[in-house]
Amino acid sequence: MAGHHSAHPHGHARALAPRVRALREGRAWSRERLAKEAGIAVGTLARLESEGAIQPGFFTVGAVAEALEISIDERFRETKVSPGLRFAG
Repeated sequence: MAGHHSAHPHGHARALAPRVRALREGRAWSRERLAKEAGIAVGTLARLESEGAIQPGFFTVGAVAEALEISIDERFRETKVSPGLRFAG
């Protein structure tokens, strides 16, 4: 597993983007609402949801996870294992 961290720098962001969007839409929240709840700029959220247009920082991911009431550990574990998994809430 050498080079694990440098292999695909935007891979996790690409896998994370559709999940964040799906969770937001599942709550019937606009990007503006989630951005406000997370305390981040709407543009940052839009780039995060754009299939890895950015590699989000730890605090950005943490703020979004907290706003959506999900665990960061769970979020990344699911991203690594199977991008098709769904969250129950």
